[in-house]
Order: sequence, then structure tokens, then C-alpha cells
Amino acid sequence: MSQFSSSVKGTNCGPASAVAILASRGKLPRKWAYTTAGAGAAIDDFRRSCALDAVAGVTDRDKVGTEYWELLRGFATYGLTGRQGGIADTISLGRAGRATICGGNIRQLPWWRTTYSGDASHWIAVLGTAPSGEFVVIDPYLSGTNAYARRITEAGLRLYASTNPGYRVGHPRVQPPDRNSVVIN
Repeated sequence: MSQFSSSVKGTNCGPASAVAILASRGKLPRKWAYTTAGAGAAIDDFRRSCALDAVAGVTDRDKVGTEYWELLRGFATYGLTGRQGGIADTISLGRAGRATICGGNIRQLPWWRTTYSGDASHWIAVLGTAPSGEFVVIDPYLSGTNAYARRITEAGLRLYASTNPGYRVGHPRVQPPDRNSVVIN
């Protein structure tokens, strides 16, 4: 599930993570097809269903990512409710086999530490745990032959979630690291 199969690409990590969670729950995303183009159409459809808020000073809304409340709007179009959570929720629910969307710094993911130049706020889908106890995640920034589920330790997931590069106190949109996950009921 790659955000690069969608039309917006660089800012679609939230909608791509949401589509991964819908698929993991057996809810067929609208416009879905078992092709790269079909996945991209489903991601674009979810982004539209988020009813993105206007952002002051931004004329092209596709240049700014989604925030938790917008993702919750998208899930509501599938009859799902949810809430804002944090890394503690992601860890406990993941251990219970429930998927969440977890925000953090892409550069802190182990597969990007040496190749991604710079910090960036990012969403990943945490689907649960593997028999080894590691968390199974979908990172929508991966594409092509690298676009498959990855495993990450609890410490690695906590490191990723410990910073949100776009956050500063008083920011009108970006959430602090301890409140940067989307919990779906």
C-alpha cells in the first residue's frame, strides 16, 4: 500500500494508512482494485472523504498532509468512529491485535534512518504484532518491490513516535508526539 500510487503522492501517508486499515478489517475501500492504480484510486477517494480543512496561506490543499480529525471524518464515511490517541494506545491496541494509525518522524523508522535525508511528519498503519512480538506496520512511503509489511520493535516504534517534526506549541494543526495516533473503534 504505497502513497505513491495515488495522485497526491507526497502528502497521502494518512489516507494510504487508512486504506491499509480498512483492508485489514475486511472493509473493501471504495474504488479499490487489486492493482497499483486501483489502490491509488482508493487512497485518493479516502483523501476526498476526509473533507480537508482549509489551511491559512496554502492555496493547494494537496501540498499539506492530513491530521487525525480529518482522518476520522474519512473513517466516518465507512461507518467507523474513532478518537485521537497516543503511542501508549498504539502499543496496547497493537498487542491486542487492533490496528491504529501512528504518527511520528519518518527518519526514525529503522528502514529510513540512513537513506531519508531530513525529518518529516509521517503516518504509518500499525496492524498488530507478529508471533515474535514485533509490531507489523505498513509504511506508505515505501513503493515498488519495497512496499510490503515491515516489522518494528516496541522501542523502534516508540522512537519513531517520540517526535513530530512539524509540531510546535500552539501549532494550529499538528499534534504533539504523545497525542499523535488515530484509534478506530
